[in-house]
Amino acid sequence: MENVRLRVVKGKLHTGILKSSCLLSTIQDRMLGEAIPLCEIRPLGGRLVLMLASEESSMEDIVANNHDKLSLWFEDVRPWRKEDTGGSRIVSIRCFGVLLHVWMVEFFEQLFK
Repeated sequence: MENVRLRVVKGKLHTGILKSSCLLSTIQDRMLGEAIPLCEIRPLGGRLVLMLASEESSMEDIVANNHDKLSLWFEDVRPWRKEDTGGSRIVSIRCFGVLLHVWMVEFFEQLFK
């Protein structure tokens, strides 16, 4: 099943590195305004985003035909690699009632195991 999925999305997935942290909806709106074929953009963490071409387009064609426009928002747009999703993420949590003397890594490791 996994091989079938990979064949279906081959050429459809790219990874983009944003030049700055901004709202993805803003970038998608601007892409539409610049007449760049529609592609879905999903956050992967930090400035890294996953770009998925619509059914009738391929990301390779979108990147090749719109390189100058895409470079306004992205440092790099490249084909997706498995390593692109293996990074760490920062998570913030809000805890109430935790005493300061137990506020250490070991406490939270036990709490979330």
